[in-house]
Amino acid sequence: MKNYLTKRRNKWRTRSFIALIFSTILLLTTTLLYSLHWSAILLLTLAFFGFLFAVWSESIQKNYEKGIAGELLVENMLHEAKIIHFRGITLPHEYGDIDFVIVMPCGIFTLEVKAWEGEVHASNNIWYRYLNGKKLPLKSFSNQAKKGAVRLHKFIEDQLPNDHIPFFTPIVVLTEPFKQKNIHTDIVVTSPERLLTFLSKQSGSIDNSIKDSILEVLQKLTKDQDS
Repeated sequence: MKNYLTKRRNKWRTRSFIALIFSTILLLTTTLLYSLHWSAILLLTLAFFGFLFAVWSESIQKNYEKGIAGELLVENMLHEAKIIHFRGITLPHEYGDIDFVIVMPCGIFTLEVKAWEGEVHASNNIWYRYLNGKKLPLKSFSNQAKKGAVRLHKFIEDQLPNDHIPFFTPIVVLTEPFKQKNIHTDIVVTSPERLLTFLSKQSGSIDNSIKDSILEVLQKLTKDQDS
């Protein structure tokens, strides 16, 4: 199954390829119209911006590829730990996805996996990073994780109206090195290495019948995405 990041990466890869072809055609056309001064200048200008767009698209592709690599790292760890999980859950009629949903006897957890370089900071729900001496704003990963957990919880409640669905715990996983002292949020923010330790320490339990019903909904949701 192609998840959200893979689809976005492929979309930008296609845009980059089209921009390169477009710019090349313009440059070739310019050589044929060199005697038409203004036409040549216009075509060269368009070709220049076409190449700039292609370079920009390449940088966006690389960001998506880092995100995909981060998700694969987490997925491999969950596989090795034999933890039931679903990757890239997209709810009907919604944009974007929930990176991972973990189903355990102690609870349901949703993960937002991020792979941003630099020194990442979070103060409440405001996120930013320092990179090359510059302070750069980031999307609020904690808000994104919480919204994903709430949306999924509501969706499953609608699918299972006769069951009491427990709260889903949102978690942000940062795959690039970070300092825990720089992170101050109201949800768990951890690394892939510390994630398994956190999960193993969780107490509580879910009724087996409810857990099985939730698994059925998630499996159907995944199957519908693949079709």
